Amino acid sequence: MHDRIRATAGNNPLVSLMEPVDGRLRPLTRRNTKWSEPLAEHRGLHEAITPGDRQSARVHALPHVRATTTRPCGISSARTA
Repeated sequence: MHDRIRATAGNNPLVSLMEPVDGRLRPLTRRNTKWSEPLAEHRGLHEAITPGDRQSARVHALPHVRATTTRPCGISSARTA
């Protein structure tokens, strides 16, 4: 989903910033068992970005980014390979 959001946004600095982060998160997100909240946030972002509504995208993006640092995501504490 992050790939599609970045491509739609057309924001090269965002793409450069998120690519390494996404690579590190991918193994963890595969193990996530609680997807409802992040998926709803991603849908809102995509719906704002697609028509180019920057203000709405910002309104959706900031809480999503903040939530990723505080939300329990259902990932077990076992280390990834």
